[in-house]
Amino acid sequence: MFPHCSDDHYRMYVVNLKNKRYDYLDSLYPDDLDSKFRAVADMVVRYATEYIPACREEPFKFEEFKWVRQRGVRQRGGVDCGVFTMNFAEFWDGKLHPAMRNWQRQINQRRDEITLTLLLNKENSVLEEVKKKSLEFDRKVD
Repeated sequence: MFPHCSDDHYRMYVVNLKNKRYDYLDSLYPDDLDSKFRAVADMVVRYATEYIPACREEPFKFEEFKWVRQRGVRQRGGVDCGVFTMNFAEFWDGKLHPAMRNWQRQINQRRDEITLTLLLNKENSVLEEVKKKSLEFDRKVD
């Protein structure tokens, strides 16, 4: 999976080995893979061709993979693409997952979940500061 941002918009490119295709997931644009993003698509193909065979026993003919613009999940808000792209990374398994159908209705909840995951992750270098500020905030609210 390759999340990509350009022109302040996030989208996801996927090397789908199981189905021998490249999946293009974009929550905003309904059209096929835009020629503007062809350079990124070419980079994905180069990566797949150069690096994936070294990690796998099964040979793939990546030049024969087709690009498929996956449809079905579309954002309505103008600033939701990052959350949608993170959801693609979590749920995409080569087809539309049932959890994807209600994303727009659950966008604020997903934002909260992602924020908490990032803030409270044990790898967060300022985790103790986050906990301290959280306790201070709780005391002020009470």
